[in-house]
Amino acid sequence: MQRSRIIFLALVFLAFATVIGLRLYRLQYVEWRQYSVKAATMHRSVLYSPGPRGEISDRHGVTLSRSIPEIRVTFLLSELEPVRWVARRIESILSSAPDGLYPWDEDEFYDSLEQVRSRFRMQIAQGLTPLEIPWLKRIDPATGARIDRIIRRRPENYPGVRIQKSGDVMTLLLDPMKLFAGEMAVRRLAMEDQRWTPDELWARVSSVYRKVGEDSIPMATRDWMFRRKRHLLLTGLDPDLVIEITLNPEKWPGLYLEEVQNREQPLQPLLSKLLGRTGVVTKEKKQQWEKNEEFIIDHLRLKDLRTIQTLRKVAHHSADQVGRSGLEGYLEESLRGTPGAQIRTVDARRRPIGGPGELIEATRGENVQLTIDAELSQAGIEWLSDAFETNFMSQGLSVPDYKRAALVVLDVKSGEVLGLSSLPQLDPTAYKSADQYEKFSENYPNYFLDFSIGHSIDPGSTFKPIVALVGFSEGVLLPEEKIRCEGVFDPSNPRSNTCRNHPYGEIGIEEAISKSCNVYFNEVGNRLGLERLISGGRQFGLWERVLLPHPGSSEYLSFEGAGVEPNKNPVGSAIGRGFELTPLQIANAALLIARRGDRIPISLFMDPEALATERSLKIPESPLGLQTRHYDVVIKGMKQAAISGTARKSRLKNWNAAVKTGTVKFKKANNRHAWMMGFAPAEDPEIAFAVVLQHQPGSGASTVPVVEQLLEWLEIHRGRRFGS
Repeated sequence: MQRSRIIFLALVFLAFATVIGLRLYRLQYVEWRQYSVKAATMHRSVLYSPGPRGEISDRHGVTLSRSIPEIRVTFLLSELEPVRWVARRIESILSSAPDGLYPWDEDEFYDSLEQVRSRFRMQIAQGLTPLEIPWLKRIDPATGARIDRIIRRRPENYPGVRIQKSGDVMTLLLDPMKLFAGEMAVRRLAMEDQRWTPDELWARVSSVYRKVGEDSIPMATRDWMFRRKRHLLLTGLDPDLVIEITLNPEKWPGLYLEEVQNREQPLQPLLSKLLGRTGVVTKEKKQQWEKNEEFIIDHLRLKDLRTIQTLRKVAHHSADQVGRSGLEGYLEESLRGTPGAQIRTVDARRRPIGGPGELIEATRGENVQLTIDAELSQAGIEWLSDAFETNFMSQGLSVPDYKRAALVVLDVKSGEVLGLSSLPQLDPTAYKSADQYEKFSENYPNYFLDFSIGHSIDPGSTFKPIVALVGFSEGVLLPEEKIRCEGVFDPSNPRSNTCRNHPYGEIGIEEAISKSCNVYFNEVGNRLGLERLISGGRQFGLWERVLLPHPGSSEYLSFEGAGVEPNKNPVGSAIGRGFELTPLQIANAALLIARRGDRIPISLFMDPEALATERSLKIPESPLGLQTRHYDVVIKGMKQAAISGTARKSRLKNWNAAVKTGTVKFKKANNRHAWMMGFAPAEDPEIAFAVVLQHQPGSGASTVPVVEQLLEWLEIHRGRRFGS
């Protein structure tokens, strides 16, 4: 009984060993070539993905700029267009044959393949299917056998190439459908996508292919461009086409789908000039990264993910969107994401084998929240445009296409920028081409500047309250002092520095501000002189950038304008002519007056970790040495402007507003800058503002509707209260 069991187990073991042995024999001696080819054509690579940029949002969380995923098609030259390398490999094999048998060099083989390509294109255009053709006949048996062995060992290096043996005659055959499968895929892609013709799309491949052959480019770079670099072919692919390529990668050799992050501004063109734009990585940016020892990670031959993990903190991706201007450029280090990486293995048909390897996820950049209220800023655009058109139409004039205007709204308590509205808004086509950019630059002066913070002009009479306060500080003017006005400052020059806003005679500071007396402020400017006028103006944030840097940066916003100081004529400067300021600087001066000299920085970025009182400690006290009574008398004059002065034909008195209008006249008729600055309510102010309508027929009072609608909107939509 025991003997029979042993025999049974032995037979089972023998049968099992026989099955394994037969299987091993089949693998080693029968099917080895098939599995060898499969192993040779399996490809393991590290794929890199760009990190999404952080979002920019307004104070209420409304998205202003964000990254959205987009599928693009790239190509790998070594897989898409192997013709030059096929010619090179065949030539290197034939060069070992006896002298004189194959007297052709690599270029001659390549030219021959290009002739085959020409016939191939003609056949495809005619709707024919190109057949296999003999390329090299009567190859000697030894060389033919060697070519056959090499092709069988590494078929991926010889697509569409095979040896046919007929007796002792060997022929090298070409299958154009396989050799030129990459070009066929590109042409088919063009026909499916329909945005480019097949020839136009293939020309993009050809241009890269030519660069690889340029002797002026280092060999290492050319090799990388051919073997490893993913060159951009198409962006914004149709979802159905994405599915087709994903499910059938073998039909699209050399083409790869990549998910990249494009930048979108959902409220465009609102705030587009402030937000700026992003673009592809430029040559100059790459050089800057190299100088800073930062890397384009997908250009490196990295296999160890631990190395990638270490480098990714200072790494970029070639598909990164990089800030070019505005906040996108200023906040680049905060907004930019961190690239990710994963290992992927594909078979000979480029189908993924298994799941993704060890993964380092791409990380999103830091989100940035602005203090701006997007809804308020959008409403401001409409108010500015309506006021601009009304001023022209009331004069029977045609409204120009190029409107220049700005509105700035600040929170008096916190120093936060609540609203920025600027005309003209950015035309989305402005950056589409160099020609378009040049057209806008030439036809519309300063078009690409945000007129609320980046563009400076003469401030006109909005400068007068500051002149009065500087006069008090320097002791050249007393609050109770009166100056005689007879309508002209210099009797010897009666056409210059005139005043017709009030009855002539002695006039005090309150009436001088409310009625905007030029002679009064000409005299104060004459007493001060230019140096003291400029020095005092700087204490109000004039002729310098006033926006607080982002909490993560020590640099001020480079695209914020600083204005132009006066360089002569203190008399004319005292009434706001001969120098330039930005609407933001004028609004900041209004805020400082509203706070009775209590300085506070102006913030564009929400920073919950720093309260307004903490931020105010970062700004030194003003050396002007003004007292509350000095501010009170100026504010009384600004209140009177809305009651009996230059803005008396308005409803501003209903909101207890303190304002100062300004009109900058030019020699050309119906060409004025209309200004208004101020705050509301006059006691315990909530907001400060500045508004300007440029190059239009109205006076400073024509800005009144903008401010009226602003105050009304804030009461209705934001719960602010300005009435007495």
